[in-house]
Amino acid sequence: MVTVSPRGESGIIVKHEPPTTRVEARPWLEGLANRTESFEVIRNEQREGDGELGRWDEIVTIRPHGSSESLRLLIESNVRLHPQRAIAVVDRLRREPLPPVPTSLAVVAAPYISERVAQVCREGGIGYVDAAGNCRISAPGFHLQVEGRKNELPDTRPAENLFAAKSSRIVRALIEQPERVWRVQDLAREVGVSMGLASRIKHKLIEQAFAEEIAPGIRARNPGALLDAWAAVYKGRSRAILVYSMDEIAALERRIAGWCADHAVKFALAEFSAAARLSPMVRHKRAAVYIQEALSRDVAGLMMRELELKEVDTGATAVLWVTEDDSVFYNCSKQDGLTIVSAVQAYLDLMRNPGRGREAAEQVLRWRGTSGLEAGRNNVS
Repeated sequence: MVTVSPRGESGIIVKHEPPTTRVEARPWLEGLANRTESFEVIRNEQREGDGELGRWDEIVTIRPHGSSESLRLLIESNVRLHPQRAIAVVDRLRREPLPPVPTSLAVVAAPYISERVAQVCREGGIGYVDAAGNCRISAPGFHLQVEGRKNELPDTRPAENLFAAKSSRIVRALIEQPERVWRVQDLAREVGVSMGLASRIKHKLIEQAFAEEIAPGIRARNPGALLDAWAAVYKGRSRAILVYSMDEIAALERRIAGWCADHAVKFALAEFSAAARLSPMVRHKRAAVYIQEALSRDVAGLMMRELELKEVDTGATAVLWVTEDDSVFYNCSKQDGLTIVSAVQAYLDLMRNPGRGREAAEQVLRWRGTSGLEAGRNNVS
């Protein structure tokens, strides 16, 4: 078994438009064979008319090093492959009967395969390879996966950023209510964005296979994968203030909540404070609270003075996240009189915590599994 871990490459990247004629996978596979020294290419057949290849564009036979058995890669070539098309291709290839001897594997080939397309292929059990040498070829006794190689043939078409400030509001609504079918106008109204932006993000989500069209609108196709894609780039838009208090954590959380209620300040317990209430398996030693910023007053400063909280660099017992981003309060819940961010927001916050954040984030989703976010997440090996 050979697995090539992710790695970057230095140097100048020359951008080219993808070719407009049929692509050929053999040179890419030969390059892989040389770099990984895990197999050799022993035969190549290309389709000329109908021929003996049937529906396949190319058949490349390889022999893993140290094995006497060969593996036939039945290749479907694509000049350009975006996630929505990849779903259709993978679904069709999964239904395609493969000859049992010698061992055969359906493989998708394209000049550029994005991580999202690669994920679609992995979920469908279909191999893939691109011009940069990113690939997944997996069969009994042989596994080769290469990721992270810079591609000289990226898709250069302009694209909406799904996770920009306003766009992510649409993403959030789809993830928070994964079973709901949204009309564009309802989605725009729900999250406070323009119809134009909602329409553009809708088309981008469908193209990226994160959403599907179902009359009379769209719904999340794979909310777990969409959440992971968001978490990978999520930075948040809040100002963190580390504070110390002599109070026990639970008492401090209630004092902050009480102060916010008395002063008409929107707040919600976040990160580990939220996770401990969303999942009984999570423990925490530091409070975390979102507090809505106000233009007319220094909310955090006033709170710290009245609650006698001391700003510190180390040894904090609480972090105050002061934010103008109202979307972090979307779909909050209440528990024992305390407002708590949603499981989705808690997950995003925890995943950027360098400590036990990832473990706690997984516990939150596991415990709140009724949301459907566990299904289809990017954990396919």
